[in-house]
Amino acid sequence: MTRAEGGNLQQITEQLVRGFAESNPQLRRQGGYSRTNIGGRQGLTTTLSNVSEVTGDTEAVNVSTVQLRDGSVLFIIGVAPADEARTYLNTFSRVRQSMQIADSGQR
Repeated sequence: MTRAEGGNLQQITEQLVRGFAESNPQLRRQGGYSRTNIGGRQGLTTTLSNVSEVTGDTEAVNVSTVQLRDGSVLFIIGVAPADEARTYLNTFSRVRQSMQIADSGQR
Protein backbone atom coordinates (compact mmCIF):
# COMPACT_ATOMS: atom_id res chain seq x y z
CA MET A 1 0.00 0.00 0.00
CA THR A 2 1.22 3.46 -0.77
CA ARG A 3 0.05 6.91 0.21
CA ALA A 4 -1.36 9.01 -2.62
CA GLU A 5 0.29 12.42 -2.79
CA GLY A 6 -2.16 14.02 -5.17
CA GLY A 7 -3.12 12.95 -8.65
CA ASN A 8 -5.72 10.56 -9.89
CA LEU A 9 -5.54 6.77 -9.67
CA GLN A 10 -4.08 6.38 -13.16
CA GLN A 11 -1.29 8.88 -12.41
CA ILE A 12 -0.53 7.16 -9.12
CA THR A 13 -0.50 3.74 -10.82
CA GLU A 14 1.82 5.10 -13.51
CA GLN A 15 4.23 6.32 -10.81
CA LEU A 16 4.17 2.87 -9.22
CA VAL A 17 4.92 1.16 -12.56
CA ARG A 18 7.78 3.61 -13.27
CA GLY A 19 9.21 2.82 -9.83
CA PHE A 20 9.13 -0.91 -10.62
CA ALA A 21 10.82 -0.26 -13.97
CA GLU A 22 13.72 1.56 -12.28
CA SER A 23 14.73 -1.64 -10.51
CA ASN A 24 13.61 -3.99 -13.32
CA PRO A 25 15.12 -2.68 -16.59
CA GLN A 26 13.45 -5.42 -18.67
CA LEU A 27 9.95 -4.51 -17.47
CA ARG A 28 7.68 -3.48 -20.37
CA ARG A 29 4.05 -2.41 -20.57
CA GLN A 30 1.86 -4.74 -22.64
CA GLY A 31 -1.12 -2.42 -23.02
CA GLY A 32 -3.06 0.38 -21.45
CA TYR A 33 -5.23 0.45 -18.36
CA SER A 34 -8.57 -1.23 -17.92
CA ARG A 35 -11.14 -0.58 -15.24
CA THR A 36 -11.56 -3.45 -12.85
CA ASN A 37 -13.59 -4.47 -9.83
CA ILE A 38 -11.48 -4.70 -6.70
CA GLY A 39 -13.53 -5.67 -3.68
CA GLY A 40 -16.60 -3.95 -5.10
CA ARG A 41 -14.70 -0.75 -5.90
CA GLN A 42 -13.56 0.75 -9.18
CA GLY A 43 -9.85 0.15 -9.76
CA LEU A 44 -7.35 -0.06 -12.58
CA THR A 45 -5.38 -2.97 -14.01
CA THR A 46 -2.50 -3.09 -16.46
CA THR A 47 -0.31 -5.92 -17.67
CA LEU A 48 3.47 -5.74 -17.93
CA SER A 49 6.08 -8.22 -19.09
CA ASN A 50 9.41 -8.90 -17.46
CA VAL A 51 12.22 -11.41 -17.66
CA SER A 52 12.62 -13.39 -14.46
CA GLU A 53 16.04 -12.97 -12.86
CA VAL A 54 15.64 -16.47 -11.43
CA THR A 55 14.58 -18.50 -14.48
CA GLY A 56 15.42 -16.18 -17.38
CA ASP A 57 11.92 -16.81 -18.75
CA THR A 58 9.40 -14.12 -19.71
CA GLU A 59 6.71 -13.50 -17.14
CA ALA A 60 3.42 -11.59 -17.18
CA VAL A 61 2.97 -9.08 -14.37
CA ASN A 62 -0.61 -8.05 -13.62
CA VAL A 63 -0.76 -4.79 -11.60
CA SER A 64 -4.05 -3.61 -10.09
CA THR A 65 -4.68 -0.54 -7.94
CA VAL A 66 -7.59 0.87 -5.99
CA GLN A 67 -7.79 4.05 -3.93
CA LEU A 68 -8.94 3.70 -0.34
CA ARG A 69 -11.09 6.16 1.59
CA ASP A 70 -8.11 7.69 3.40
CA GLY A 71 -6.40 8.48 0.09
CA SER A 72 -3.89 5.64 0.20
CA VAL A 73 -3.66 3.24 -2.73
CA LEU A 74 -3.74 -0.53 -2.40
CA PHE A 75 -1.82 -2.32 -5.12
CA ILE A 76 -2.11 -5.99 -5.99
CA ILE A 77 0.45 -7.75 -8.13
CA GLY A 78 0.10 -11.14 -9.79
CA VAL A 79 3.04 -12.73 -11.59
CA ALA A 80 2.83 -15.77 -13.87
CA PRO A 81 4.98 -17.39 -16.55
CA ALA A 82 4.09 -15.70 -19.86
CA ASP A 83 3.11 -18.98 -21.52
CA GLU A 84 0.56 -19.63 -18.73
CA ALA A 85 -0.64 -16.03 -18.29
CA ARG A 86 -4.14 -16.56 -19.71
CA THR A 87 -4.83 -19.29 -17.17
CA TYR A 88 -3.68 -17.11 -14.29
CA LEU A 89 -5.53 -13.96 -15.44
CA ASN A 90 -8.88 -15.53 -14.56
CA THR A 91 -7.59 -16.42 -11.11
CA PHE A 92 -6.17 -12.93 -10.55
CA SER A 93 -9.54 -11.45 -11.57
CA ARG A 94 -11.44 -13.67 -9.12
CA VAL A 95 -9.05 -12.71 -6.31
CA ARG A 96 -9.55 -8.98 -7.01
CA GLN A 97 -13.33 -9.31 -7.13
CA SER A 98 -13.55 -11.38 -3.95
CA MET A 99 -11.36 -9.12 -1.83
CA GLN A 100 -13.01 -7.46 1.15
CA ILE A 101 -11.61 -4.03 1.87
CA ALA A 102 -12.35 -2.78 5.36
CA ASP A 103 -11.08 0.77 5.53
CA SER A 104 -12.78 3.18 7.87
CA GLY A 105 -11.23 6.23 6.28
CA GLN A 106 -9.03 6.86 9.30
CA ARG A 107 -5.42 6.02 10.02
